[in-house]
Order: sequence, then structure tokens, then C-alpha cells
Amino acid sequence: IQLDTTGSMGSNVDIALKGIPDTRDYLQDVMRPGCEAHVATGVFNDIVDRFRDSSPGIVLTRSQFEMTEKMAEQMQYHIPMRGGAGNGKEDSQFGLFAAAYLTSAYISRIGLKSYHFTITDDAAESYIDPTQLTRVFGKDVIEAVAKNGYQLDLQNLPSTAEVAQDMLKHIHAFCLLVNPSDYVQNFWTELLGVERIVVMPDTKLVPQVVSAIVGVTEGTLELS
Repeated sequence: IQLDTTGSMGSNVDIALKGIPDTRDYLQDVMRPGCEAHVATGVFNDIVDRFRDSSPGIVLTRSQFEMTEKMAEQMQYHIPMRGGAGNGKEDSQFGLFAAAYLTSAYISRIGLKSYHFTITDDAAESYIDPTQLTRVFGKDVIEAVAKNGYQLDLQNLPSTAEVAQDMLKHIHAFCLLVNPSDYVQNFWTELLGVERIVVMPDTKLVPQVVSAIVGVTEGTLELS
């Protein structure tokens, strides 16, 4: 689960950060028999954000996959910048990149799909900037990607749309949009497909919505 923590999200940032640790318990109720839910959380900001001393801000933080108590503990280390430059996008594309190429999940190795949820009210950048990619993940990011079986070239990185398509090969990905504009909704619909977009008035029911989506997808819940 990656959460937009820029300024336009307003109070929805705090609401979501408080509620997301409950997601694991709701998920466990809709898992297939014998399966156990583990959840990784993350927040993303805007590459233009700055700390008070004008040094670069935090673009993305991600946790390990954990269960409820450790989820809450690790979420204390996420850094919501609450900024953004009003430039018509935030930088969730790095979270998509991490899900597609930098995540090694047991469930994928046994032929099943994991899940990825982006919670935002804005579009992402349409391309992956190599300078920012190494800033976020380190200079050895391409080597790390290779360890997961993907061959990428820092000078010829996939577009955000191509990243999304690679992610969808092994992940059920959804976007929970909070009061989006038509432009934002169209952006994510084009990126992931209309069946993967859920529009929400706020973030109060994120754990329940995420779990309902998983349950319906896995067939443990009926749509009714």
C-alpha cells in the first residue's frame, strides 16, 4: 500500500496513516484458507519538496512486509512531506517501479499474484527520471533490479506506462483515488484500466475497501 502524503491530500494523510495498520486484520478475514496476510506500506511525496534547510526532501519510504503490530511500528518511520509544487502530478511512479522490479515476494514464486494499492488524488510522472531513480533507490538500483531477474538500462528506462504493464504481469494493482479531477481519473484509468480504479470521498475506509477488493478478486467474497 503506497500513500500520497503531499499537501493536497490534507487531513486524508493522517486518517490513512492511522487506519492502514488495521488493513492486515481485515485482509486475514478474506484470505484463502491457509494463507497469511503480510503488508508492506509506503508513502510518496514530490521530487520538488524540500526540507526547511532547502536540502532535497524524501520522495519515497517503504517498509518490509509485516503483520499488524510490526506494520504500525514501521509506519512510524514514514515521512509525510505534506508539500508538492502544484505541478499537476506527484511522484508515485517510483512506488510502481519498486513494486514491479524491486519486490521479491514468495507468493510470486509459487505462481500467484500479490497486490499493490496506490492511494492518491493526483497523477504520476509519465517517465522514470534516471537521476531521481538513483537518488531514491541508490546507485546500485539496476544491479538490485537484475537480482530479481529484470534487465534494465539506466539510460533507457521504461516509461511509467511500461512499468505498470510489467507490474501487472505478477501483481493485482489498483488505484484508490480521493476526490480526483477528471484528468487524474483518466490518467490512472489509462495506466491501469478502468476495472482497477476506485473513487473514494476520503481515506476513512481504506482498510475495508482494500480488503473487499482482495476478497472479490480472490473469490472469497461475492460482489454483493
